[in-house]
Amino acid sequence: MKTLMRVVIGIVIVCVVLVLGRNLIIKAGAGATIKSITGVDMKIGTLDIGLFRPAVLIKDLKLFNPSNFPEKLMMDLPELYVKYDLPSIIKGKIHLPEIRVDLKEFVVVKMPNGDINVNSLQALQPKGQAAQPKSEGKPVQMQIDMMELNIGKVVYKEYRASAAPRITEYNIDLHERYQNITDPNVLVGLIVSKALRNTAISGISGTLKNADKLVGGAAGLVIQSGTKVTQGALKAADTAVGTASKTLNKLFGQ
Repeated sequence: MKTLMRVVIGIVIVCVVLVLGRNLIIKAGAGATIKSITGVDMKIGTLDIGLFRPAVLIKDLKLFNPSNFPEKLMMDLPELYVKYDLPSIIKGKIHLPEIRVDLKEFVVVKMPNGDINVNSLQALQPKGQAAQPKSEGKPVQMQIDMMELNIGKVVYKEYRASAAPRITEYNIDLHERYQNITDPNVLVGLIVSKALRNTAISGISGTLKNADKLVGGAAGLVIQSGTKVTQGALKAADTAVGTASKTLNKLFGQ
């Protein structure tokens, strides 16, 4: 009887430890996953995984610039919500029925030598230049059924050799939904594309072009209205934004 009681108490203790430590375990895993997708350092404020619901809520997520940039912050995301399909994940496929990305501030930094912080994102690096992660066996499959993207503002900081940086803010106030995302690189490209498209800096060093190439090449990606995203549509929109950008640059002497 005493042995049985010890076993029961041991099981209870293990269960309590797992319940109390689940957030720390998932937080470490989420941090490693986000860094592997973006290629930059990051910090998670808090993370909560539902005990009886398949969802993860990350708060105060911040992505940082490489050390050669004077500005530390690249992206400030107050909230990232992820709903997951546990049976599919157990089978080896990452199936996320819903995610919500709240991007409060996106800081774009251009150095005097022309380097731009956004181009350090792994997804935007040209093929052949980005480091390829080592993997064994079949690649992991991913499916995001629906993503809600909210973007507050873009802050552009242009550093000059002999003067203080020139700072411009763009209030984006974007609220859109997308369906059928099957590549984490497309996820990153979509965020960058939507953030920069409605600014006067959309043409800097091919950043938007690289992001649009990822988005346009995503098979089956649709916006909430059901319109498939195509390279033609992106090119037409990019031409319009580029024209407006050149006009603004002439007006303000950029």
